Amino acid sequence: MIKVLSDRCVNCNICKEKCPFGAIETINNKIHINSNCKECLMCVKSCPNNAITYDKIEKKKTNLIEYKNVCIFGQSMDKKLEEITYELLTKGRELANQLDTKLILVVIRELKEEDIEKSKEYGVDKIIKYTYSDQYDCMIYAQFLLDFVRKYKPDIFLFPATDIGRELAPFLASKCNTGITADCTKLEIDKDTNLLKQTRPTFGGKMLATITIPDNKPQMCTVRQGIFLAEKVKKNEVVDIIEEKIKIEQEKNKIIIDNIRKQNKETNLKDAEIIIAGGMGLGKKEGFELLRKLAYILKGQIATTRACVEAGWIDKKYQIGQTGISVKPKIYIACGISGAIQHTAGIKNSNYIIAINKDVNAPIFKIADYGIVGDLYEEIPKIIKKLGG
Repeated sequence: MIKVLSDRCVNCNICKEKCPFGAIETINNKIHINSNCKECLMCVKSCPNNAITYDKIEKKKTNLIEYKNVCIFGQSMDKKLEEITYELLTKGRELANQLDTKLILVVIRELKEEDIEKSKEYGVDKIIKYTYSDQYDCMIYAQFLLDFVRKYKPDIFLFPATDIGRELAPFLASKCNTGITADCTKLEIDKDTNLLKQTRPTFGGKMLATITIPDNKPQMCTVRQGIFLAEKVKKNEVVDIIEEKIKIEQEKNKIIIDNIRKQNKETNLKDAEIIIAGGMGLGKKEGFELLRKLAYILKGQIATTRACVEAGWIDKKYQIGQTGISVKPKIYIACGISGAIQHTAGIKNSNYIIAINKDVNAPIFKIADYGIVGDLYEEIPKIIKKLGG
């Protein structure tokens, strides 16, 4: 905290000249620090009379020993848990086993009994339910989850990297005075410290950063959909289901008209069973029209790489890879895609990968289950004709 010692200040205004944020003003012939202050300490260093001091306020340290268990935020829609929740439960069970702790699912809104039973098949030890019937609201959801954190003190708290998760998780993290890592693609426990190592792409996917949160709890992150496979384990028949109730403070002067989830079948890549993706090997943006013809016949969807998006050939919503989305289709057809790791990281969970590329040495062939060496403008029309198109 920066303080001005009025008995030493001579109003020389040197501090005002040095402040890069306009945080120093004169009121009633006295120097004051306003809310623009970023504590850069330029004023402290520049004052010739030592009239400005800085006392660092030590934040109250969290008792880390109290925090245990791995927790998953269960995102639901229409009283049904979404698929990414089960993906996170699968990874959460793995992490909980390594830490010899419990796996907790926290949900807001009523759930169907079938979803509760299904979650047991993914190794859940405890389900915490908060009931809220209105539309999603970040402020209100955060009140529920802040109550949860204070009562149950989770060590690790995983959120889906969805629109809701990306808004809610950072807001909650700030309330809990902890850190958060966004859009993780890999999670593992450090064997020496038992800290969660959270890996995410950075610098446009050119590098991977591994982050830990050593001094605060819970350790929070959002995880991309499709990164982890949802895999059932031995069903846990003994699951504690606890219904929590708290008084929610509604924000004044705020009206939520509606929350609308847009359904766009063409770009719903996360649920697509067949994906036909084009890379720079297409040579031109018109090449995607050929891919659309094949996608129509196969009842699939088109996708692309970052390079095509940056070239302006196609919208970013079709981008797959470290800086796009991760998918897990039954069949992934890579057309004119070289196979850079930034892209293949987003397709590693595909059941079958088919590559079409005229470069026999293209890296994509190393991970492909089937490969066609040839010009895609010759090979794809052959496939379309064979399929009756």
